[in-house]
Order: sequence, then C-alpha cells, then structure tokens
Amino acid sequence: MDLMTSVMIYILLPLSGMIISAYSGLFNHVDLDVGMEHYAEPAWLPVCNIMPLNSLVNLGYVVLGLYWCGMTHTASAYGILKDKDSVLFYTFNISCVIYGCVQLLRIVTQGVLWSVLDQWSTLPFFSLLLVWGFYYQYGWCNKRAAFIMIGSLISYLLSLCFKFGFEISLGFHIVGAICGALLAYRRHPAQGVLITFLLALISCLGFVILKLLDHRLAELCVIFRYVSGHFLSKVCDIAQIHFVNNFFLALTLQKSADISVEKQKQYFQHCKTNGFYETNDIKYEVCRKLVTT
Repeated sequence: MDLMTSVMIYILLPLSGMIISAYSGLFNHVDLDVGMEHYAEPAWLPVCNIMPLNSLVNLGYVVLGLYWCGMTHTASAYGILKDKDSVLFYTFNISCVIYGCVQLLRIVTQGVLWSVLDQWSTLPFFSLLLVWGFYYQYGWCNKRAAFIMIGSLISYLLSLCFKFGFEISLGFHIVGAICGALLAYRRHPAQGVLITFLLALISCLGFVILKLLDHRLAELCVIFRYVSGHFLSKVCDIAQIHFVNNFFLALTLQKSADISVEKQKQYFQHCKTNGFYETNDIKYEVCRKLVTT
C-alpha cells in the first residue's frame, strides 16, 4: 500500500464518524445557513435551481488538492520530501479535495447534513498547521498529533452549546494555525517565505470578511449579486490553501538544508576530535568553511 492510499484511509476513518454523527441528527439544532436566502447569488441559470459560481468555485479545491498531491508524489519519488513531510502534505491536500466535494454538495442540496460537515471539516484544516509547526519545532510525536486533531474534531461540539459555537472554535483554530506557521518558521527560517505567509494571512482575512459581507456587497453593486462575496471568499480560501502549501514547502526544503549542514558540522567536529587537522579531504574542507562562516 503506497503512502497516499494510507493517508486517505486515515482521513476517511474520522470522516466516516463525522458523517454518521451528522446523519444521526445530533447537530440538527446547530445554527446553520441552510437555504438560498442566505446567499446573495441567485439561481440565475434557467435550466437548474443552483447558484452557478458558488457551485463551480468548489471545483477549485478539488483541482488544487489534486495538483499538490501530484507535486507531493513527485517530490517524494525524488527524495525531496521525507515520509513525515509527505504525510502532512498528503493529509492537507486530500482534505482539500474532500472539503471541496462537501462544500459543493452543501451548495447544491442545501441540506443540514452537508452544512454540518462543511463547518466541521473546516476545523481540522487549520489544526493541521499547528501539528506541522510542532513537528518542525520539536520533531514528530504521534500522541501530540492525535491529541491536537481529536481535540479539533471535538471542539465542534461547542456549536451545540452556543449560538456562535462554531465561530468561537474557528477563531481559536485560526490563531492556532498562525502559531503553528510561526513555530515552523522560527525553527527553519527560509529566505523570502514571510511574503508567502503574509499572502496567506491576507487570503484568510479575505475569506472571513468577504463571506460576512456577502449580502452587503450585493446591495452596494449589482455585479456582486453574481460575482458574490461568498464566491470571492472561496477564491480567497483556495488562494490561502495554495500559499500554505508553498509556505511549508519552502520550510521543508530549508529543513532539509539545515539538517544537511548540521551533519556536515558533526563530521567536521568528528575529524577535529580525532586529530585530522591536515587533510586533503574535500568534505572536510567544505565542513570547515561552513563552521567558520
């Protein structure tokens, strides 16, 4: 069984539990935006009763997720990404594909089941970045990763306790994701990657703000009844996911470079400890220059 298939199975197991819980009616009383009236875009195509742009934009998640899965597969095959790095990239981007499918079904059906799953599946997306950050800062720990991801899924129960329970949980998840990204950067500060981090933050703000202003924008200008705030928020969300992938790819490459330099320094110290001060060994000379610079 290849790595991508294994990751897919690990994702489908909790997803199955989420579907069963949502189908059971446990979250039927959660405050959800179910119904066409919650969206500024009307069903303006004569042949079907769906919102065209709000539906089609979800295919962007699927295309982007598949693209980065392909990138991960290629990078893994050439040894650029190690197993744990590949697992995180696969998990993030397979989740992206599933997220796009869930959102599409929510828009098309306007059903409670898919609305619950849409909200619920948003949370692990953000918590995975915290797992990523702890991994880069402190190394991999199965228990820590499981604790964060399970805690993220359980936090959706806040929606049963408070009217804005989901929003409260999402707010904490966004803060956690930012902390995870900063933890990873602190450990392996790749050059120029802060611009990508800033673009991801701007996209995240666009995702939140444009969604909240969906109806308000439609009142200001008729064009936003079709190219709606909700549609534009999804464009920002897709951009955010792309920038996050780029951010962690740059840090992963920097991590590999840092590990390589550290091994060279250890080799240099080993040579020096054993009295090899004068040598024509090219590797020794390279290590010596690395240490002295």
